[in-house]
Amino acid sequence: MASMSKMCSVPDDRRVAPARSASGMGVLPMDVVYDILLRLPAKDLCCLRAVCRQWRLLLSDPAFADDHAACHPEPLIIVGCKYAFFPTEADGDIDPDDEDWKPESIVNILDLSGRIVKRLHFDGHVTSMPLDHVCIKTDEDGGRQLIDPATGVMYPVPKHLAENADKDVSHGLSVHGWTDDLYLVGQVTSTGDYKMLRKVSYTSGCMVDARFELCTLCCCCDEGWRVMCDSPLSVSWGEKTSVVVDGVVYFLSTDKDTYSSLVLDGQEIDDDYWVVSFEFETEMWDASGPLNRFLDNPLDLNNEADGPWEKQVSLANLNGSLVIVQVASTCMDLWFLMDFNKDIWAKQYSIQIEQYVSKSLSFRPLFVLEDERIVIHVGGLQLVEIHDPRTNNFSNVANVAHCSEISAYTGNLLSLDW
Repeated sequence: MASMSKMCSVPDDRRVAPARSASGMGVLPMDVVYDILLRLPAKDLCCLRAVCRQWRLLLSDPAFADDHAACHPEPLIIVGCKYAFFPTEADGDIDPDDEDWKPESIVNILDLSGRIVKRLHFDGHVTSMPLDHVCIKTDEDGGRQLIDPATGVMYPVPKHLAENADKDVSHGLSVHGWTDDLYLVGQVTSTGDYKMLRKVSYTSGCMVDARFELCTLCCCCDEGWRVMCDSPLSVSWGEKTSVVVDGVVYFLSTDKDTYSSLVLDGQEIDDDYWVVSFEFETEMWDASGPLNRFLDNPLDLNNEADGPWEKQVSLANLNGSLVIVQVASTCMDLWFLMDFNKDIWAKQYSIQIEQYVSKSLSFRPLFVLEDERIVIHVGGLQLVEIHDPRTNNFSNVANVAHCSEISAYTGNLLSLDW
């Protein structure tokens, strides 16, 4: 393992000129102080900003934050807790219908020891935490914001269709029926813009139909939603059956469609899993599958002996890779996507979960550490566990009771001071 001095070394052009003794910094040169501070945890550094003005300037410098992040590469966990009602007055009984009460969510950032290293408060209800951001539902009529907790920048989410939306594609509807709470967020690589995809359901006569809408988020204007063309297969819209990886959102699908015959050279496949993709940059759909061609334990959609199909298979983003999580009996297999166009997947992990066997549980891998240990959220028990594939043992990180959302966090703690 590299020594701490080597790990925390920084380029000469990043170093600060030595401080004079009259500056109140003592007799240590500033570059020595710089190296010492790099070794401290981010939570302690946030407190040390109060020592003096010079330290506050140093510890608020983005260059120092980048160097500190390089010295402490261990990922973090961000947890959104279910909102509670907090009073605006110090006394009185809790009445959620009272105008003096407001919903508030708590977002905790944990290290791998389970310690809360940062706590943030937001007005509203946390609905998702994509790309190191927090999506907040601010009121009951669908108002939402995407917030960057590192900078405080807020992106208001549009409520209505754009003025130039294709009314023919939207079936002539300018007023929506209802939307799912899950809004999927991706970043366009070429421009850095954030885009959001949502599913809108509506009634047409006696039938219930749905469409997809997309918007580009802007902190200073409301561009409205645009109606997208339909996906080639029906998709499962849910937290465990959809995930965004590198600017592309992937869905699980259990559709039987003529599209399958195109992929399988005319052989029609009944009731199988597919992966459907939507790219935020090109705004185009694609599909790959069927998955039973390579899974070790082929899925039977009509057999729920191992629980609902959503608990048998799910999607995850592990360290920037699309992963199929398949739970079969006492084993959880992790299949990594190698090539979407060629439909190539590789099983890289097989985890024994005998101690967690229960139809009421779900498993969501959050990230893989450098030593190949895997951080996993066990839904139902609301635990964060670390699995060591070398010993096939689990160790507990934290109990995340009342958790509504959980994700890996790769942002910089020193920036969380707005």
